[in-house]
Amino acid sequence: MSQEMTVQPSSLDIQTFKDQYKDQALQICSYWPVVKTFLELVKALPFVPAQVKQAIDWILHFGNDLCPSFQLGAASLQNLTGATIKSPVAPPPPAPPPPVQKTMTVQVNKNDSYIFPHVPAGDNGYMLRVRLAAPGKIVSVSYGCEGRSCGWVYQCPDGGKCGGGYPSTYVRESDSVWSWYAWSNSGDNCVLIFQVTFEQ
Repeated sequence: MSQEMTVQPSSLDIQTFKDQYKDQALQICSYWPVVKTFLELVKALPFVPAQVKQAIDWILHFGNDLCPSFQLGAASLQNLTGATIKSPVAPPPPAPPPPVQKTMTVQVNKNDSYIFPHVPAGDNGYMLRVRLAAPGKIVSVSYGCEGRSCGWVYQCPDGGKCGGGYPSTYVRESDSVWSWYAWSNSGDNCVLIFQVTFEQ
């Protein structure tokens, strides 16, 4: 009675294959996880002949020796074939969404906005200041006024008439805080209205 024998590849066979067929070894190992799973599934089928299972065992043994790591990284493949393999470059992170611009309205009474202690300015007038704070980076500010004394509110620099060395209408204290400067010589009240556009 004849007895079937399973011939396993020797370590010398594996090394010879690695040395002589570097490109083929690299290609086999790149697909080995999928091939190995498929072969193990086929081997487990009950109707597969014994000789086919022996052949599968030989292939699995050869592949496991050739590709000892189930998931080969670049370093393992380089050790296997001697080839220099670049690791995949991770894609750059997605760009942040552009900022959204919003506008808020700020209303203050003129007679509540005088700098204290009073700073003289213009023709018997005094300096005004309104601090504008937004929940984001201020992009622009527009000014309006309602009331009888609006004609006596003069935005800086007003030809140099602003006192205290305030040469500009707006002074940026930070990205989210601007201060508005003007002067007035009217005792009547009015409402100062600001449209503040900011990014968020």
